[in-house]
Amino acid sequence: MSRAAREHMLEKELKYGDSVRSTCYIGEIDRELTLFEIAQMTRAGPAKVLGLSHMFGSLRPGCEGDVAIYPYNPEAIDPSRDPELIERAFSNAQYLIKGGEMIVREGDIVSNGSKRTFWVDCKTNENPQVQRDISEKFKRFYSVTEANYEVYAHHYVPNPYVIEVDASR
Repeated sequence: MSRAAREHMLEKELKYGDSVRSTCYIGEIDRELTLFEIAQMTRAGPAKVLGLSHMFGSLRPGCEGDVAIYPYNPEAIDPSRDPELIERAFSNAQYLIKGGEMIVREGDIVSNGSKRTFWVDCKTNENPQVQRDISEKFKRFYSVTEANYEVYAHHYVPNPYVIEVDASR
């Protein structure tokens, strides 16, 4: 967010700051990010990358309205002048509402929330020879069977969210 904080990190905090500077462009970035851009990068960005932007990373209708409220007023303090304040504020939410449930209230964790497990059910064209080879390796080198690695929504995964992918095409 802050150019001064990036420079300080590269020069004083990182053991191999010179290597980082020579192998990527972070030292050349002049621009300072706004709080809106930080929110986009840390909330909406991951949802888009994971293909879950229809559910997360937004407050539009149909999305999960997860809201974090931080003890920081961006109108009172210039975030580029005090990067440590931003880090402290983002490390300690005053309130966190996730899935409609209060998780953090006045800085204290009040609930674990209702957890979900996201997993991918990938449909593929299975090659019988590959399956035989895998089965032989399991029998020969493992003390458990292939069945130990199967994931079924009703068996091992409480409150699942299955992402179905058809890779057979």
